[in-house]
Amino acid sequence: MEDSTKEKNIINYPIPVSEESTIQILKQMQKSICKIYIKGGGYGTGFFCNIPNNNNNIPVLITNYHVINENYIKNNKKIIITLNNDKKEEIIMLNEGNHIYTNEKYDTIIIEIKNLKKNDNIEFMDLDEKLFLNNAQNIYEKTSAYIIQYPNNKLSVSYGIINNLDEFNIFHLCSTDKGSSGSPILNLLNNKIIGIHKEGSINFNYNKGTLLKIPINEFIREHKVKSLLGRNYFKNSNIITNKEDSEFILTSLLKKIDLNSSELLYTVTKDGKTCKDFKEKCNFKGATLLVVKTKNNEILGGFTKCNWTNENMKHSKDEDAFLYSITNKKIFEVLKPEKAIINYNEGYAFASFGNTNDWDGLYFGNQNDSIYGFNNPKKLTDIFNILDPKELCGEKYFEVIEMEVYKIK
Repeated sequence: MEDSTKEKNIINYPIPVSEESTIQILKQMQKSICKIYIKGGGYGTGFFCNIPNNNNNIPVLITNYHVINENYIKNNKKIIITLNNDKKEEIIMLNEGNHIYTNEKYDTIIIEIKNLKKNDNIEFMDLDEKLFLNNAQNIYEKTSAYIIQYPNNKLSVSYGIINNLDEFNIFHLCSTDKGSSGSPILNLLNNKIIGIHKEGSINFNYNKGTLLKIPINEFIREHKVKSLLGRNYFKNSNIITNKEDSEFILTSLLKKIDLNSSELLYTVTKDGKTCKDFKEKCNFKGATLLVVKTKNNEILGGFTKCNWTNENMKHSKDEDAFLYSITNKKIFEVLKPEKAIINYNEGYAFASFGNTNDWDGLYFGNQNDSIYGFNNPKKLTDIFNILDPKELCGEKYFEVIEMEVYKIK
C-alpha cells in the first residue's frame, strides 16, 4: 500500500544531515541498494549487507518475502537487479550452496551471496550492533532514521522518526511508495541497518517495517545447522542417522548453546550397561545430550548444561535443559529449572530428568542386565512443558536398546 506522505530526497530534507553522513548515504545509494526485477513487470527494493557470524561475515541480499518467496526461488536460478538507477543488469545466481532464509510472518527473505566475483559496483552495509541487545525496542524508539528505496521506479532516500516498536515490528514516519518494499531502515546516527520496510498505510500516520533482530538470529542459526550437517555433527551415532533428525536436534540445541563439535562419551553397546559404566564416562563433562532408542524404535532424550555427578539425590538447576522426542519432533522446555536434573550414586539411576525423591520423571536404570527407561508422569509434567507424557514416549516403562551421550562443545 502507498502512504499519504510525499516522498522526500536527500536534497530537500529539511533537517541538516552531517557532511560525513551525507557522503555515506550517497555511497549506500550507489552500491548497496538495488532494484529487484520480478517476472510480470513488477519490482521491489533490496539491499546488500554483512551478517556477523563468529569471526566471519556472511554477505547477503535482503528483501521482502512478498517480493521474493519460496516459489520464486524454486522456479528461478537467478535474481536480476540493477544498481544506482543504472540500466545495466547484475545477476545474482541461486544454487544449493546459497543458504536462503524465508519467513512470511516477518515478511523477510535473506539470501546468502556465494561465489560472487569481484564486483566494484556492490558494497555490503553493516547491521547496527545494538539491534541484538535485549532492549532493542526501547533503544530505537524515537530514533532518527532513513530509508533508501525505489519508490515509483526512482532511487531516493526519505527521512523520518521511528515512532515505536514491538517485538518485531517497526512503526516509522519515513515516506514510502510503490516499489519501496524491501528497502532498509537505517539509523541516521551511524548509518547502520535496523530493519526492513514492508508496507505503507493511507489510513494510519505511520509506515511499517520489520525489526531484523529475530530474522537475522534465525538465519544465523539455520546457517550454523547447515554447516554442522555438512560436517556430520553426529557422525558416530547409531541412533541419529538421517539429515532430518540431525537438523531437528541441532536446531533445538543452537537455541541453548553455541555448537562447534561433539564428543561421543558413552554408548550402551560399547561401554557397558551399568550405572557405574555411565558415570565413569559421563560425570563432570559439562553440557551433554542424552539420546535413547527404545525397543519400539522411538527416539528420545534430554539436554543439560549441568554436570552429571555421584551426589546422591542432588538436584541441579538448569534454565536451558529440555527433553525431546525425535520420533514426534517435539521439544519440551523446562518449567522448573531448579528440578531440571537429579543425580544419584553409582548404584541407582544413570540419568534422571525432572525427578523427585519418589522416582517421578524420566530416568534410566539397569535391571537384569538390561537398561530400562521410566516415563513416570506424576511430576514430569510439572517440571517440563509436557501435557501428555506419551508425546515424549508412548510407553511408561520401556526397554532401551541403545543409549548415547554426547559432550556438546
